[in-house]
This record gives sequence, C-alpha cells and structure tokens, in this order.
Amino acid sequence: MKTKILSSLVLAALVLFIGVSAFAATTVEIPNPLKVNSVSALIDRIVTYIITIATILLPLAILYGAYLFMSAGGDPEKISMGRKTILWTVIGYALILISKGITLIVADILGGKS
Repeated sequence: MKTKILSSLVLAALVLFIGVSAFAATTVEIPNPLKVNSVSALIDRIVTYIITIATILLPLAILYGAYLFMSAGGDPEKISMGRKTILWTVIGYALILISKGITLIVADILGGKS
C-alpha cells in the first residue's frame, strides 16, 4: 500500500517536472490589451479617458444647472442651487484638466514619455 502511494507520488513529480521543463522550453507571449509600456503611459491613458467622459458630461451638467436656475420661479434657494451646480461643474472640470497637466509634468520629471 505504501509503495503504491510512494510510486504514485514519484510518478506525479516526474510528470510535473517534465511538463514544467517542456513549458519552460516554449515561449508564451501574452498580448498587451492596454497597449502601454509604462505606468506613466497607463496613468496618462486613464486620465485621457476621464477627460473624454467629463467633456461629454460637462454640457449636460451645465444645462441641468441652468434648468434649475431658470425654473426657480424666484425661490432664492433654488436659484442658489442652480448657481452652485454650474459652479461645481466648472470647478470639477478644471480639476480634471489640471490632473492631465500634473501627469505630464510628473512624466517629464521622471523622464518618461506619455
């Protein structure tokens, strides 16, 4: 019984060793789905996507703020809410654009291309 278990373990180890050796002899190339070669390029690509999405949402948020402002009907609280919506939309978009500049500056300091 013990010899069967021992021989099974030895056989399994031998098969594993041969399989690993055969696998190590072949080259497996995994395609890069992100198509970037560095972390700075990855961050730049992410920030670019965020800017694209923000550019699409910016006019919609401003129109929503304008709608709140125009439909306030003289209510100071609703007028204030419309103004704040437009203000925070513009501030948020400015921060997103600044983040693109920061990634470019950091990439330049580190010597990488973006």
